[in-house]
Amino acid sequence: MALCGLATSCSEAVDRLVDRLPDGGSEEVQAAIDGLQQGSLETALLLALTGTMEIEGSEAELAASAAAAVRDILTPSDCVLGAEVVSDTVNYALENCNGPYGLRNVTGGVNLAFVMPAGPLGTSVALTSASLDLNGAPIAINVSGGMDDNDGVREYELITAGGGVSRDGEALTRSGSFTARIEEDCMVMQGGWLSTINTDLYPTVFTGFTRCDGPCPSSGTMVLGEAQPDVDGTGDPSNEIGIEGEALTMTFVGSRTIAWADSTGRTGATTMVCEF
Repeated sequence: MALCGLATSCSEAVDRLVDRLPDGGSEEVQAAIDGLQQGSLETALLLALTGTMEIEGSEAELAASAAAAVRDILTPSDCVLGAEVVSDTVNYALENCNGPYGLRNVTGGVNLAFVMPAGPLGTSVALTSASLDLNGAPIAINVSGGMDDNDGVREYELITAGGGVSRDGEALTRSGSFTARIEEDCMVMQGGWLSTINTDLYPTVFTGFTRCDGPCPSSGTMVLGEAQPDVDGTGDPSNEIGIEGEALTMTFVGSRTIAWADSTGRTGATTMVCEF
């Protein structure tokens, strides 16, 4: 049995997406792309703030280290209006900051906490913000998990419960788990979440989704479709998202153009807005 949206079945929702794509892309497709963009930018900010710091020490020591490094990470350095350390948390105040992994015009307040006990990968982190502008889009950030180093590669196991608004005004939320890692000057994400676009629910799986310095994703795929619930047998379908039945696959190639293919064999292309 597939998970369904609040107002329509998953199959009907996906059918609507693929039926309208040849005409330039439906609002729902664009909103799903916006949602993945926003989720990846949320992750990009977490990785930017924590990706180069030492991850040994007490929670307070980690917070102090992150606060001290931020002006070397985000540019220009005076875009960081504040980085106040309160126990295990850094409270940042940012204005038009740029950073790695395509971060542009980051404005608002955001909190980075280091918590114990350790997460699945060692050091536990949580990044939250009730309202932050990332690349011109208002986003509610709520991403947390563990980070560790594996043969010199910083790796993360994360969960998100963030949200935002698409460029066309649709309400977006996401809930799920994924991994991320830093590869040289890029970040790579893999996993899935349940994307709510207005009242419709779209299981979303992404593979090799890569952000480097440019505003557009460098590579990767995103699949929207019906969910195979409770893949890992825990009773919580958000722990692991699988796709069955009707599906729409989009491939990112480093530009505004996105190639798509549906489960009936149709193919085409649409465009995305990389900066809102």
